Amino acid sequence: SIDFPISCKQLLHPMAASRYLLHFAHEHISFRWPEFLALATKNNCKFDLISSKDHLSSRPFILIELKDNSDEANLVKCAQESYLLKDLYELWALSNKSVEDLALQASRSQQFERCKILHATKPNQSFSILCESFGAKLSQPTKIDMISKMFFAKSFEPSTLNLSNPTQTYCIFQMNDNQTTTDDSSGQRVVGMTEYYFGRHLARSSRSLVDRFSLKKRNFIANTSMDPLLSLIAANTAQVKPNDLVFDPFVGSGSLLVAAAHMGAYVLGADIDWQLLHGKSKPSRKGMTKREEGECVRANLRQYGLESRYIDVIVSDLSRHGFHSKFQLDSIIADPPYGIRESSERIGKRRCGRSDKLAADKMRYPTKINYHTADLISDLLDFSVRHLRLGGRLVYYLPVTMEDTSNGFEDFLPGHPSLQLVAFCDQQLTRKTHRLMVVMEKVRPLEDVAEVNVPTALLTMDFRGTYFNEKKKV
Repeated sequence: SIDFPISCKQLLHPMAASRYLLHFAHEHISFRWPEFLALATKNNCKFDLISSKDHLSSRPFILIELKDNSDEANLVKCAQESYLLKDLYELWALSNKSVEDLALQASRSQQFERCKILHATKPNQSFSILCESFGAKLSQPTKIDMISKMFFAKSFEPSTLNLSNPTQTYCIFQMNDNQTTTDDSSGQRVVGMTEYYFGRHLARSSRSLVDRFSLKKRNFIANTSMDPLLSLIAANTAQVKPNDLVFDPFVGSGSLLVAAAHMGAYVLGADIDWQLLHGKSKPSRKGMTKREEGECVRANLRQYGLESRYIDVIVSDLSRHGFHSKFQLDSIIADPPYGIRESSERIGKRRCGRSDKLAADKMRYPTKINYHTADLISDLLDFSVRHLRLGGRLVYYLPVTMEDTSNGFEDFLPGHPSLQLVAFCDQQLTRKTHRLMVVMEKVRPLEDVAEVNVPTALLTMDFRGTYFNEKKKV
């Protein structure tokens, strides 16, 4: 049954307006709402959630209501910038009874009256009615039958029906709740009810752009190049804006910087792997024995027409970085190495007691030691507190090991008094390993006595060992 904080009677009142349906893609489910909230904050879009919070992780159709002082144009901008949203619709009606009842409710809505005038005054308008469902597939005859029951569409004349390129698009949504529950009165198991929504299309998201950044087409990739969709989501949750300065301290092949530059930011990166940054490492593509001339992070940005946003990438160790204390960043986006496809290393001495003296004419190459995840994350948070501006965001991926996720991941999350945890999103890798996209915001200046709090669960975790032990069992 429908579970809304407000009653259906309130929602379907003829004067009810400023209510919308968000049609999300059913992938990376835990990332969807944090991305949309970040865009809403960035674009000053204020709204109330109508759908139950439980629906955020189980349904692609989410209902919201704009607050009185919020502009619809800001909501449209949020939708257009999202990569996990599919479309934004102006909600006209909903029903948990039938399509016929949905049509009746839609015909009584204030929005219908406005559109009827629009179609009457602009004869060159055309329209189409689509059907979307979740939880069950609709056959073509079923879709035609549902559309034919929208009797009020006849009022759109003299506008014509145009299925290929309409000026106005309307949609019937069918939500099939297949979860079984126990009826309180009879004690019998009952299947969840079907719900219907009707709305007018307002905006399409940027999902169609993801294929443009496909790693298959990219000039320069590495073993750990971030998936383009996840890179764009990370940049959105970091609230990257035009002319921001964005830094990736584990830049690799620059996937995160490509996403940030696409959003108009100036990008800077660093990595300890000199060979990778200079295109001298082993190629990652199958069948290639050496990299092509000119493969580098800059070449990737040039490929997408974003070279003007490129500042530089430097060979640097986060634990020994050389940035000035007053150097400020708008956002830091990072995907640290986990020791799986790329080693996690920092500069250090492997053995103590050896003499460090070298002849004057000899070249020194610093040695590297293992960089434990807890130390790496601690250094990342410390760097962020020192170099993020107030209100700037840190978005990073944190590897964790957990077989039972019912207790949540909070025990693994490090903290700092100057950084506020905004959200974390889970991506399961294997049965026992996950990686969390952690979103933090700098809310107060750095205090001298403040330190990074690294939880015990992170200090004692052996992500690499757990990951490869599971692979051996398979």
